[in-house]
Amino acid sequence: MKKLIYLICNPLIFIILGLVLICSISKAQDIQYTYDSAGNRVYREYVILRLSANAEGSNQEVAEKLKEEMDTGIFPNPTDDVLNVSINNFDANKKITLEVYDSVGKLLQTSRVTSSSFRINFMEYKSGIYHVGILVDKKSLFYQILKK
Repeated sequence: MKKLIYLICNPLIFIILGLVLICSISKAQDIQYTYDSAGNRVYREYVILRLSANAEGSNQEVAEKLKEEMDTGIFPNPTDDVLNVSINNFDANKKITLEVYDSVGKLLQTSRVTSSSFRINFMEYKSGIYHVGILVDKKSLFYQILKK
């Protein structure tokens, strides 16, 4: 009898865990669109929200606050060679670091941000998906970038 209950409950546990995982992943990514004056979508940006929960609120709340606070822009996405990064509310007093990861999470590049706009050279990278992280103190905001 115990084996029968175990066999019935075991797949149910995996289904529940899978649903929880899917829900948490879907909240970890945001897509933002920019439109021209005619209403045509001209720009799409994937924002990966990857933060650890803390006293300031949930991961999503902290990432949204950071996103509003920094007012960042990363373009063009997808890119062929150079990625432009702008931080409109740049504060030289804060420690800001930029990191580039490949699709498997290998750190490819890290640099200290010293100005409000700069460029990242993607020419040396193969076509694929990359993640660009902007780290401010202990908070981070990740963008998903497609290299053509």
